[in-house]
Amino acid sequence: MWYFSEKPMKSKLSLYRLSYLFHYAGKNCARVDDEFIYTSNETFSGIFLPRVGKFMKLPHRLLIVVSLALVPICALQVYSAFRLENQQTLATFTEAQRLLQLIEDEQAGTITGIQRLLTTIRQVPVVVAQDWTQCQDMMNRLKKEYPPNLELYVTNNSGIIECSTNASAVGIDVSMRNHVNKALAGVEFFIGSQVAPRTKHGTSLPFAVPYRNSESGGISGVVIALLDIRWLDDYLATKPLPPSSALTMADRDGLIVAQVPRITEASGQQLPKELMALLNRSSRGIEHITYDDGTERLVAYSPVNSGQQGLFTALIIDNSIALHQIKKDRNLALLILLTLAAGTAIAIIWLGDRYVSGPAANLADVATRLRAGDLTARAVVSPSSGEFAALADDFNAMASALDARARAASQ
Repeated sequence: MWYFSEKPMKSKLSLYRLSYLFHYAGKNCARVDDEFIYTSNETFSGIFLPRVGKFMKLPHRLLIVVSLALVPICALQVYSAFRLENQQTLATFTEAQRLLQLIEDEQAGTITGIQRLLTTIRQVPVVVAQDWTQCQDMMNRLKKEYPPNLELYVTNNSGIIECSTNASAVGIDVSMRNHVNKALAGVEFFIGSQVAPRTKHGTSLPFAVPYRNSESGGISGVVIALLDIRWLDDYLATKPLPPSSALTMADRDGLIVAQVPRITEASGQQLPKELMALLNRSSRGIEHITYDDGTERLVAYSPVNSGQQGLFTALIIDNSIALHQIKKDRNLALLILLTLAAGTAIAIIWLGDRYVSGPAANLADVATRLRAGDLTARAVVSPSSGEFAALADDFNAMASALDARARAASQ
């Protein structure tokens, strides 16, 4: 038999581990008066190596623990990033609606001024009395007072122009124009579709009001104002817009009247089909629209039946640009978190291998050699391994005791 005392053990923790180790040594192991008694080398069967594969290694357990700690942090960061993105989207919605309202207020000022002008002219006695000679004299005087981008016309009840700030237009039949028909039908103020006057180049936006006979009250004709679209385009171009925004104005037929920033020959062209779907909506709104090329835009719009009757206005915002910085910050934060998580995992695996798996494998190898009868086997563990270094010292002390007793027994 081989005898060795527990008294030389250096640590209670190491003693406990060795006792646990020997508990699985087999039937050839017994405890008598604080000493372990072994009948043969078979007592080391089942130590370390046969059981290592049955349990998860400590580095892996530590990795799981750290992962469980990092997952809520990553989830919170992702939630915060997406919450901030949603808040910015809502802020963009609000800003788009505010800008659209400001633009419409600017338009309202111009349109109201034109309406008042037409209302004043239709009350002039020479117009009501249809004194066309005096009416033309008045128009000649007004031409000197008003800017060249605005022309005035007065028609009879047949739609024939009788006097105008553009004398060459007198005698032209405009009865086929929609705005003339609407005014003759009794609509008090009507904004028509853009027209191309016969007496000048370019297109204009028409405004019309009826005038009445002072005695019968019946409609005697129409007073018309034509606003040059090029002036309207220039006027809107002076209004500040966010860098990622575009403004489009169209008439009731969906033909572009003005666009900022300017696009060559956009005036008079049909609205894109994505905007045409919004033309006749019943009220203002704001929507995300995906174009055929896959780009997504935020569109705040005012249809022809809302706001300024007869005009469609759309403020288009490139949402990807508006959210670019937020997404960039979010992606950077996630990249940092993933880098930290990967670095932590690598550090845990490396430290676990160096200070846990390596020493444990060393001890298991020595145990295997002792089980095979090599009593000269010794564990070599770095002092930086902490408890494993103390355990290795106790292990080596045990091996030395066994070796000494074996030598003594053989003599």
